[in-house]
Amino acid sequence: MEPASTTAIDATVTEDSKPSTQIIEGVTEEERLDIIRQIEFYFSDANLPFDKFMFLQTSPHLDSVKAPNLSAEAQKKAEGYAPGCSPVLLQTVASFKRMRPYSTKFPTSKLAKIIETSPTTPKLVDVITEELDGKPTIYVRRVLKLEEGSRAGASDRSVYVKGFMSDEDLAQAGEPSNMQIKLEHWARKWGAVAVLRMRRENDKPKGNSNENSKGPKKWKNSVFIEYFEADSAEQLVHQFKQETGKPQFEGRELSSIMFKIDYVTMKANEKGLPAPKIPGKRQAGQPSQPTTNAPGSAGRNSSSFNAFRELKSIANGFKEYAGVPAKDGGNKATKVQTVDEPKVIEYEGNKLEVNGDGSLKNPEELKTFRVNMAVAFELEGEAPTDFKEARVNFRSLKESLTEGDVVCNVVHISHTDKAKGTVGFEQPITDDQLSHIQAKGVKAGGRSVKFIHLNDEENRKFHLDCAVLRAKNAFAPRDDNQNGHRKGHGGDRGGRGGGRGGGRGRGGRDGGRGGGRGGNRSGGRGGDRNAEKEKNGHAETNGEGDNKNNNVAGSKRDAEGNMVSSSGAPATAPAATSVPEIGRAEKKPKISD
Repeated sequence: MEPASTTAIDATVTEDSKPSTQIIEGVTEEERLDIIRQIEFYFSDANLPFDKFMFLQTSPHLDSVKAPNLSAEAQKKAEGYAPGCSPVLLQTVASFKRMRPYSTKFPTSKLAKIIETSPTTPKLVDVITEELDGKPTIYVRRVLKLEEGSRAGASDRSVYVKGFMSDEDLAQAGEPSNMQIKLEHWARKWGAVAVLRMRRENDKPKGNSNENSKGPKKWKNSVFIEYFEADSAEQLVHQFKQETGKPQFEGRELSSIMFKIDYVTMKANEKGLPAPKIPGKRQAGQPSQPTTNAPGSAGRNSSSFNAFRELKSIANGFKEYAGVPAKDGGNKATKVQTVDEPKVIEYEGNKLEVNGDGSLKNPEELKTFRVNMAVAFELEGEAPTDFKEARVNFRSLKESLTEGDVVCNVVHISHTDKAKGTVGFEQPITDDQLSHIQAKGVKAGGRSVKFIHLNDEENRKFHLDCAVLRAKNAFAPRDDNQNGHRKGHGGDRGGRGGGRGGGRGRGGRDGGRGGGRGGNRSGGRGGDRNAEKEKNGHAETNGEGDNKNNNVAGSKRDAEGNMVSSSGAPATAPAATSVPEIGRAEKKPKISD
């Protein structure tokens, strides 16, 4: 039986790779190959150029956040590696969602030994040990230079497949939790797979943020598969065209199999859009017609981020860093002189002048405002030891406080004390209403909540925060990832990516890359959250249900990634949530059903 991979499979680990003669105690051959495939996928040609989180991790000198803070020595060292080849903490990569079954079972040192047994030829990744804070620490890095031409011929190797489940089963039961693994195992019948992406709904949720569902978006019952060899894709499509012996998945005949370029061209024609191009000979059903790579188009996939395009913009002087907006709109020749006009917002009857970054020029201009638009709260008692129970669910708290004319529309947790915060309302809260709220016995994060009126200084600060948020929404410069929608886990990554699961979910690279890889990597949820909040200008600094530290109380990892208790002794049983998930945005198809 073939070993099931834990996500997309790297090109160089092929089905007929010779198994390693090295046996690692406590590790099965299936686990060994799964770990190698998963680690090498993160650094592969099919993923790295299109995964913003991973590319910036492996190119810190091109990261707008990290680069300005690098020492001269670190900057020189990073520049010495080719883009995409700087070392990354193995513990970071091991924390991604699809690696957690292994990182909670094996220490980082054992994962390193497993990676070193890779049968990949030529060698794709290398394990190195460097000192960090005076301790030897394990890193992993890509060895092969990242080159645009490595993605050539993608159209000849990529197929679209639909109909793995009946519409009724999918609607009633949803996709199985291990569907990605099952699909990868099925796809390998025709050859080694570079990447398999489960296609998901890309429509924006309707209604306000309270109606937005969490978790993976609905699966479209279809996938894009990229094989390493064009023959594999050709065989799969050819078999589907036969009268008998058509491909089946768990006894069910597939409803559609075609080359990806034919599918996206068909959908583009339906929408009146120009036919897309993917590098390779096959273009819209014409296998004999070669195409050259357009700039930045190598191996184009569903992610909006493209490292090759970013590197060209940097080389041409349009950008200083990767993944940020281009200078002057990306075109030096069309630079236009403009006269700065005063930036002013109106808030609570006050006209407030705003700086270019969205901050208030003179906070003293806020002279009048309604008091008691918010109340302070404090969580009483000891926090539960389970971080999931201890986490404050903003949506539930707002719903608990909303009744009749009393509508809670924002929750703000203190930066200095996570047991304290502020809740804002649409209208001022009277003493009677506050007493009624207190009498409800509201609970959040597994603890009772005490509410009190804000004093004059706190009332003013609340309104200043709201005014600043409105100003930033109106005037602050933002990149593509700051509108509350992560682009590709990273979602995105990163989310490694909305989670690195079928979309890799890193808590997010999104992280997701957590996923978990929000729109930016700072852990916040990005730009304006909903129309109602923007209207009221209420500031909310923590995302709903956000979790910036997934470590279970009483357990952590040392520099080697081994589980230890709070006392420093080795933990007796590793917890599945002990490694923080780094988000990555889910990769989104450009053409939807």
